Amino acid sequence: MISVNLGTKFPIDIAHTFANGVIVGGSFEPQIKSSTDDVTYNLEGTLGHKWNMTSVISIGGSVGVGRRFDDYSGTNDDFFYYVLRVRADINLSERWTWNTINYRYRDAFETSNDPRDHDE
Repeated sequence: MISVNLGTKFPIDIAHTFANGVIVGGSFEPQIKSSTDDVTYNLEGTLGHKWNMTSVISIGGSVGVGRRFDDYSGTNDDFFYYVLRVRADINLSERWTWNTINYRYRDAFETSNDPRDHDE
């Protein structure tokens, strides 16, 4: 099987975990398509919860909404979507966490804007 690079993503995620385990987060993800100069951007906001399994390992989940913006000249393919995430983390210190497993499911609110219909 030949691997083809469809694009390059530069995800930037930030989150804050409160003492009660509630997590508020956001992300910004630009993607540059390999075959063209087209650029898309995803902007998300999430709300979730973290559960400590041990002093080192934790699991969590979140829900959120996002918007996909495109930079294609002459098109308007922007749309809103929802996102669900589950995660497993290793606490490296009181301030730093290594996100070892992260699963994200997202889908457009309107089926005509299904992300699978857009090259991602």
